[in-house]
Amino acid sequence: AEIDAAEKEKKALKNSLTDVEKVKKSLMQSKADLTEYVTRLDENVDMIVARIDDLNGQLDVKAQEIETKKAELEDAIETKDAQYEAMTKRVQSMYEEGDSYYLEILAGSKGYAEFLNNMDYVSQLADYDNRVFTQYKETVEYVTVCKEQLEAEEQVLKETKATQESEQKALEDLISEKQKEIEKFENDISNKDKIIKEYEAEIAEQTAVISELE
Repeated sequence: AEIDAAEKEKKALKNSLTDVEKVKKSLMQSKADLTEYVTRLDENVDMIVARIDDLNGQLDVKAQEIETKKAELEDAIETKDAQYEAMTKRVQSMYEEGDSYYLEILAGSKGYAEFLNNMDYVSQLADYDNRVFTQYKETVEYVTVCKEQLEAEEQVLKETKATQESEQKALEDLISEKQKEIEKFENDISNKDKIIKEYEAEIAEQTAVISELE
């Protein structure tokens, strides 16, 4: 009867040991799966790091382009100011002299040949005035476009930086989270190893008891 009781207790211990071993096996599989996932995540990290490096290169190029645009913008503003001043003086002179300015030039012609020359001169003056005004308008438009483009590029630069920082933070948070999960699995596996050793010791002890009883 004592032997039967000892055998039953030994059997119960073996069943418990089997259950714990199954739990340990499941934990080890989960850890292996998670480790594999982290490995893939590390590969993704390498890809993201490479992409971030590429982004940094693009950001450097963009920064240089922006500096170039700023220099062009300053030159355009100086040109615009100079053209505006010249055009203002020209308009003021024409306003003070009135339409009679061109007529006086023509009326002062001495002979038909000089009249034709003066006509050509007046035409050239009118063309020059139109060109100056057109050039002024184009310069103003160019300056405006430069400003808008510069602001757009700066905005893209900021958004790219923000995206880069967001990806880095999300990646770091995910890696940290998975590392904690792996540590938890390792702790659980370590605890199960201790329990298994305890069961094995109890089974060995029970086996000794049974041998002694036999």
